[in-house]
Amino acid sequence: AGDALGSAMLRPFLIDRGLELAAIGWMLGTVGFSAGLLGAVVGGGIINLLGRARSLVIFGLTHTLSMLLYAVPAAGMGTEALLYGLCAAEHFAGSLASVALFTQMMDRSRVEAAATDYTAQSSTLAVAVGVVGATSGFLTESVGYTTLFVVASIFGLCGVIVYIVISNIQMGGKNHH
Repeated sequence: AGDALGSAMLRPFLIDRGLELAAIGWMLGTVGFSAGLLGAVVGGGIINLLGRARSLVIFGLTHTLSMLLYAVPAAGMGTEALLYGLCAAEHFAGSLASVALFTQMMDRSRVEAAATDYTAQSSTLAVAVGVVGATSGFLTESVGYTTLFVVASIFGLCGVIVYIVISNIQMGGKNHH
């Protein structure tokens, strides 16, 4: 929810910051994409070292922090170079978190119904992202970009906390993955 809320308004934020379309395309399409691809590779490479549940928590918190850092330029501080760095960091962290989330979704799919279970989970995710993303413009218009990025980060943090609580209940307080 936090990612969907913040990411949906990233392009409008960059436009409102006065960035040229070419700069936005380079920032999101090249720098962000490349950082995201690298994050997926790194995440896939280290998830088994950290453990699956721990990876989701660490990567989720990392992504939450990277989303929160967008509040700095939203508050009028920083340069275009900072935006490039934040974009790279957020896309990298978002891919780390996505790899961990998708791994958890696969783990929670029954072998005899893996395609159906995974599809149900990914469809639920897509609907939630769509609904939250659709509200982002209304929220931003009401409270501004700085507050939007703070609220998006709070949503992300809440998601990590809920995951920790549910995982501990399901695993009897132990983290088996």
